[in-house]
Amino acid sequence: MDKPALEKMLKMTDSDSETDAIMGLRGMQGGFRAEGVTLTEAVLFAFENLAVMKQRRPAITIEQAAPPPPAAAKPVTTTGMPNCRMPKPGCIELIAPGAASGTVIPLPPSAAEEAAHIADHLKDALVAAVINKSRFKLKVFDVKNNRGEVVETALQAEYDRDGMAVVRVWTNVKGEVANLAALLRKSVAQVYPDLYLT
Repeated sequence: MDKPALEKMLKMTDSDSETDAIMGLRGMQGGFRAEGVTLTEAVLFAFENLAVMKQRRPAITIEQAAPPPPAAAKPVTTTGMPNCRMPKPGCIELIAPGAASGTVIPLPPSAAEEAAHIADHLKDALVAAVINKSRFKLKVFDVKNNRGEVVETALQAEYDRDGMAVVRVWTNVKGEVANLAALLRKSVAQVYPDLYLT
């Protein structure tokens, strides 16, 4: 493993995409393993040598300006209701308001078995966005038990308007939910640009 490859994998772990982040971690794990070191050993070594790393870091003397405030979200101007349905087994169809048909999306194998359920819940999320004039994002959320253990992972719509409840689209194990999230985020943003927060 060389330094440019490691830097690329580290950048992937900072991605908003759970799939990219997991791929970055897996890549680092494999790269260190090929060198005869576990990822755990590498991280613990870095932790034990924090003082040395801090000494090597150049002092920052330039006064940095405060980051600009986040841009206000565009208002929702969609008229009519969006739709989402299962046109055939294993697929969902995203239909723009006023259209008779839309974009058909084949789902990953584990999600394909629950295509009707996913279509119904995604439709609920879209309709809630229009009714409440609130844009949304599809986020992955870990559901934990009272011992802090992850028992399942949910893909849910979270809205930019205060007080709105999230809409659960699907729950499964983390990897499967992350795969579905990566697929749906891009498609929903393309079909409903006025509703989806990018």
